[in-house]
Amino acid sequence: MTKTHLDITAAGTLRAIDKYIKSNKGSGSIDDFFGEDTNGKDTMMKKVFALRKAVADTQENRKNTAYIHCHADQIDLAHNFVKSCKKKLSSRINDTNEFITQLGECLYTIQSFYSNTNWVEMYGGKVYENFGINTLMDVAALEEDTCLDNADY
Repeated sequence: MTKTHLDITAAGTLRAIDKYIKSNKGSGSIDDFFGEDTNGKDTMMKKVFALRKAVADTQENRKNTAYIHCHADQIDLAHNFVKSCKKKLSSRINDTNEFITQLGECLYTIQSFYSNTNWVEMYGGKVYENFGINTLMDVAALEEDTCLDNADY
């Protein structure tokens, strides 16, 4: 089943929140954590949907910025962009709206790495833990042929 960036963002965000609650708050789930506090849960869900919107806005508003989409020879720039996000996010910690916008751009770029490169075909479901963190793996040169012809097609 194909998932959109919106689906991936919502599911991943809720999974991360649930994991945080289980690890740090001793509660079994998001529902257990909020209990009768429907306002608190509603506020959290509004922020999750704002993040989904930030991802969608990035896809539309930055459609002509190749590295945001991890296109072809732009993977190195995408990697460096994601690396720069940590500092940008730290500086926006007191402005929730700007923080969510920046996080949306970062998440969109990470998602685009998996959807617009051949990583999944080469490594399956294995996470590339160094993307945007440490040194980027070797990337094929622009003139290097990375596809093989298949005589069966």
